[in-house]
Amino acid sequence: MAIKRKTSKVKNKVTKTKSKVSKAKIRASNRKINASKLRRNSSKTSKNKKLPHHLKNTVRVHGRLHDIVHVHDRKGKKHKVLKPLSVEFHVRDALQVILGAAVLAVPVGFTQEVWEMGAKLSNLNILVLFLISLLFISSFIYYSFYIRKLETHLGMFFLRLGSTYLLSVMVVGIILCIIGQVTFETGWLISLKRIVLVAFPASMSGTVSDSLR
Repeated sequence: MAIKRKTSKVKNKVTKTKSKVSKAKIRASNRKINASKLRRNSSKTSKNKKLPHHLKNTVRVHGRLHDIVHVHDRKGKKHKVLKPLSVEFHVRDALQVILGAAVLAVPVGFTQEVWEMGAKLSNLNILVLFLISLLFISSFIYYSFYIRKLETHLGMFFLRLGSTYLLSVMVVGIILCIIGQVTFETGWLISLKRIVLVAFPASMSGTVSDSLR
């Protein structure tokens, strides 16, 4: 009986030491896991700090950029909402500019007063109209698409500005060429003046049409 008691005591001690060792191993493994998690989180935060600000809350869905906006409901829960970010110039935008420019290029370009005015105006007046057109277009594009986003999308701003005006000029030139007001007989200077004169309202209507979604 005494031997059995001794053996049972020894077994209990062995099991206790094994349980202590296993607990110590589990604690050590948990510490390693927590340390690895902390390293991963720290590396992620350091990577996010290196990224530009406009890439942190931006995602591309179906080829188009979207802003991730955080919204709180009545219960105080936080939700993520995708808001379209219209800073890129796609084929659809170009088609909208073409159609919008044609809306005013057709009625304005068909008037005889505009043809005569294009022949009579001086080069300085045509240059001023050209600069005013660019000023109006750039102001509308900035406040419609690139407000507080110009620094990060400056290239797309100039691409949209140049494409809008060039597409409007192309539409005006085709329409005036069809009706015979832009030909080799009238001279390139008078033809250019008429195009710039009609492109003044046409480019603005094309810009407004581009902003419609």
